[in-house]
Amino acid sequence: MKLRAAEEADLPLFTDAGKSPDSVRQWYEDEVLFPLSEKDARDGFTDDLNNYYKDDKKLFIVETAEDGAYAGQLSVWHTNRRSGVFRHGIFFEENYRGKGLAREALAVVLDFYFNELNYRKACPYIYAYNNYSLKFHEKFGFAFEARLKDEHFTRGAFHDVLYYGMFKDAFNETYADMLWRAD
Repeated sequence: MKLRAAEEADLPLFTDAGKSPDSVRQWYEDEVLFPLSEKDARDGFTDDLNNYYKDDKKLFIVETAEDGAYAGQLSVWHTNRRSGVFRHGIFFEENYRGKGLAREALAVVLDFYFNELNYRKACPYIYAYNNYSLKFHEKFGFAFEARLKDEHFTRGAFHDVLYYGMFKDAFNETYADMLWRAD
């Protein structure tokens, strides 16, 4: 698995999903969007990238180690240093799910945020209809904390958002074998 920062050249990875209103990726996103012109998409993506790299926010591309193929993405989109809490999101293409890449990528990101930046809690914000993300985060070790009723609107209906959390100590204990440490 290779984890790298998103770049402007990655624009097609994000805009291609919006070309079909039934795309799996778009269903997992916040909203269904009308197609954008190439210029508007590029300008918006550039603005998004610039905003991601403020206040410890990051947008990562996950590639396979073997051939560098795009497997998915992981973002840290909300950070609060004062409280030591951050929110993340993760998306993997269907053909790369269940292969351990998402687990490895999330472990690397959590290790960095917990043990280098000294955050104390990670909180995915999961749409209740996103069964893949629910199962993934539960298996990873995140604990359910709250259900926000009708918090999210997409495809003509309101949906619940599920709030999960994992603390630094629990992560370090569970994933001790995956943590990078200098000898």
